[in-house]
Amino acid sequence: MRQKRLFLSLIFFLILLVILIAIALSSSRHQVRYTITDLGKRGGLPKILDINNRREILEVTLKARGKGGYERPHIRSTTGETLQEISLDGFDLVGAGINNLGQIVVGTSTDTGLHVTLWSLNGDTVDVGHIPDASGDIQLSGVNDFGKVIGANFSPSGSMTSFVVSADIGCEDLQPRIGEPLIWAMDLNNSEDIVGACASKDLRSSRAFVWNATEGTTWLDSLRPYHQATVALGVNNHRQVVGISAMAGSIERFYHRLIVWVAYWFPSFELPSDRFHAFLWDEDKMYALDDLIPSESGWKLEFAWNINDLGQIVGEGQFQGQTHMFLLTPIDEAEDSGE
Repeated sequence: MRQKRLFLSLIFFLILLVILIAIALSSSRHQVRYTITDLGKRGGLPKILDINNRREILEVTLKARGKGGYERPHIRSTTGETLQEISLDGFDLVGAGINNLGQIVVGTSTDTGLHVTLWSLNGDTVDVGHIPDASGDIQLSGVNDFGKVIGANFSPSGSMTSFVVSADIGCEDLQPRIGEPLIWAMDLNNSEDIVGACASKDLRSSRAFVWNATEGTTWLDSLRPYHQATVALGVNNHRQVVGISAMAGSIERFYHRLIVWVAYWFPSFELPSDRFHAFLWDEDKMYALDDLIPSESGWKLEFAWNINDLGQIVGEGQFQGQTHMFLLTPIDEAEDSGE
C-alpha cells in the first residue's frame, strides 16, 4: 500500500512538472502587441460583448437559463463610457452582435416562430426573416453587414441546432452545410466565414472551427496540450478569429484534484490557475492573448468575445481578483488613434 502511494505521488509530481514547464514555455514567447483598456467590473450574470469598425461596443447580459436570448443592451465607447442604454420595447429577444452599420439583432415571437429584425440606433428597422422552430432557447450571436444572422436553438430535449437566417435564403440549418454533428455556430463575416465549435457526443469537450464554402472546415488547435475544449467566438473580415481554450471533462476534474493535493501538502505553494485562456487565431497560428499584452498588466484574459477589422478585441478576464471586461487595441492602431 505504501509503495502504491509513493508511486501515485511520483505521478502527481511528474504531471505537475509538465504543467509548470508548459506554462513557463508559453510565457517565454511573450511579445506585446496590444494595449489593454479596463471596461469595468462585470458583476451579475455573464455579459457578451461585440465591437464594430465604428468602435461601438455592444454589451448584453445573458438571460437566466430557460428564458433564451440576452437582455439589457448597452452601447459603449472604446474608453468604456456608456453612450446609450437601448430600450427595445416591443421586441422579445435581443441578439449579441452588432455589425459595421451599427445594426443589432432583435426578435419578435409569433404564433409560428420568431421573426428576426435588424434594429439601428436611430430606430430604423430592416426585416431579416423567420425562424419557424422557436420552442427552445434561441441565441442570436452574430450578424454581418449584409444582414445575415447566425445563431443556435437549444431545444427542451437537450438537442442543439445552429442556423443562418436572412431575407434571401430564409432560415437554413447549418449542420448539412458544415457536415458535422453538434455544431454551435457563433459568428460570421462578410465572406461568410462561419466560426464556432463542434461538441463531442457527451458534450464534455469541443473543437473550434472556421468554415467556408470554398475551403470547407479548418480545425483550430487548443492552446495547451491538456485543454480539451476550444470555442471560436468571433471573426472579422480579415479572417482573424478569437475565442476560448479551456480544460474540460476528466482533465479539468483531475486538475482540481491536483490543486487540492498540492494545497494540502504544500500550503505555501500556489498552483497557477490555467483553466481558461482567451486566444487569437491569425494566419493559421494560435496565440494566447495573455502573451500579447504587457506582462506586468495584472490581467489574466479568459474570454475573447469578438474582434473588429481594426484588430480591436473585446472580452473578459481576471483583474485584481475580480472579473472585468476588457478592450485590446493593437499598438499601431492605438498610436494612430491617440488611445
